[in-house]
Amino acid sequence: MHSRSHRFLPFLFGAALAAQRPPNIVHIIADDIAWDDLGCFGATDIATPAIDDLARRGMRLTSFYAPHSTCTPTRAAILTGGYAQRVSLPQVLFPNSPIGLADAEVTIAELLRERGYATALVGKWHLGHHPEFLPTRHGFDEFFGIPYPNDHVPERLDKDGKSRGFPPMPLLRGEEIVEQPAQMATLPDRFTDAAVAFIAATKDKPFYLQYSNIETHTPWLTSRPHHGKSRAGVYGDAVQCLDWSVARIVQALADAGLTERTLIVFQSDNGPLVHEYPELERIYGHAAAVDTTRQHALREGKYQSRHEGGCRVAGIAVWPEVIAAGSQSDALLAGFDWYHTFAAVAGATVPQEPARDGRSLLPLLRGEPDLAPRDHLVFWEGWRAVAVRAGDWKLVAPRKADGAFELFDLRTDPGERQDVAAGHPDVVARLQALLAAASALGDGKPDRRLGRRGAATVDAVPRVAVHSAEQCVARVRRSIAAIVPTQRTCGGCATCKPDVRSWETLRRQVHARLPPGRVGLRAVGFYPRAGRARSRLSGSDSSGARRLLPLRRWRQAFSASSTTWPPPTPTTTASTWCSGVRTACS
Repeated sequence: MHSRSHRFLPFLFGAALAAQRPPNIVHIIADDIAWDDLGCFGATDIATPAIDDLARRGMRLTSFYAPHSTCTPTRAAILTGGYAQRVSLPQVLFPNSPIGLADAEVTIAELLRERGYATALVGKWHLGHHPEFLPTRHGFDEFFGIPYPNDHVPERLDKDGKSRGFPPMPLLRGEEIVEQPAQMATLPDRFTDAAVAFIAATKDKPFYLQYSNIETHTPWLTSRPHHGKSRAGVYGDAVQCLDWSVARIVQALADAGLTERTLIVFQSDNGPLVHEYPELERIYGHAAAVDTTRQHALREGKYQSRHEGGCRVAGIAVWPEVIAAGSQSDALLAGFDWYHTFAAVAGATVPQEPARDGRSLLPLLRGEPDLAPRDHLVFWEGWRAVAVRAGDWKLVAPRKADGAFELFDLRTDPGERQDVAAGHPDVVARLQALLAAASALGDGKPDRRLGRRGAATVDAVPRVAVHSAEQCVARVRRSIAAIVPTQRTCGGCATCKPDVRSWETLRRQVHARLPPGRVGLRAVGFYPRAGRARSRLSGSDSSGARRLLPLRRWRQAFSASSTTWPPPTPTTTASTWCSGVRTACS
């Protein structure tokens, strides 16, 4: 690897850095992509020319690890510079989770904004969906995206086959819902457009853009131009769609004259799905059908952190003024190192407290000798430390208390096929001690001495919302008024002419816009189950999930004159009821 530190002189440290415009930073966080599913890391059936070009122009990081094997903890670690256990977000958040990233945490976006950076996050957030947890409360000037993964939708069921009560997926701009349910297949293109627009709008000042795609996370939904492009099925098409997005972002930088002055970092948030996911396949069909025959160089994948396939991901860094083209590093690196690295290149100071686990990669990127290489890296599943890598050695803890530790030599066995623990008891003992020391972070209780902080919790998050009949009527009227002009059908009146988007579609769209949880109005089509007292709030079962009234009865309930509400009888025709909204249709 060749040093090119002479090209970094205008951007060194202190006053010199402060006097110059610091570099722009584009951090691309891919979702659920395997270490070897990019051409530059060995893929042959998925074409990724734009990402491969990044690798040719910059540095490949071949021992780079996502901090965790699932979305929430990895993103928490990246934004705060340490293991997610330190901020009490070690597990995936859901639409009914009452917690999120605490306001007290100083994110890298906040550090950069203090240095004069414009900041934006486009794509997936997944660190809390309540207003106080959104990106705009954590240092991002702009946010256009979804608050949690694209598979957290109303169709998801719990282990008993009951609805989890998730609302339709919201698309947010800032803190405002601009579309619900979000049209998933259109989002990759729209997110790319938003990233390109942000670059163009802020080209005259330094900016930090975090682009977090969603299409490589199940369901693999993309717009039609991306269909059937790869030789690896729908998943491969999604990866190639991401590559298309990367190409557009890179071109936007070139069009703005910012190529030389921009640090681009590419990584995945964790490894791929490698096992069948029946629940998602039931909902999305082939768009969530995992190809379990697909071979990977690393063992296992997403949702587990013991083996390499869960956390070891492709890492690429490009910065023409600093990083040697075509270079490579096999140093032990982690996603939370970018916190310190981005702060260093921007001339920001990382707060000394609370404790963090990252380190600046700036010397490595400049091609300088690493005077303080990382000694080891710990891997977590929830609150439990389950593996540790030190040098080329990887120790994996047993899943059961009476199981045996496994030891792998990643230099000769990166796929972790051969357990060599019996031949190296001294190495096992040394790495067991490292795991034991790390386990202090894993008891789940805030402890300032250990740098472990609590996640923020909303004061009260009711599982269901209670609304009066009047409130429900008003919500339904607003919903219909919003739906009709865009759908050009009000439910089947003579003016609009019924089509596939008639009564059934209108029913579901109104249902999607109603408040979450239990709603109590017979006239809007949500009735209690037979035998339940009329005083009970209608439209949900004991879990709080709303039930749709059978279509015939729903249509009858809505087939009333708009001058009489709720409808006195279920006999008025659809066209009579539609008279109240016909103006919007015509």
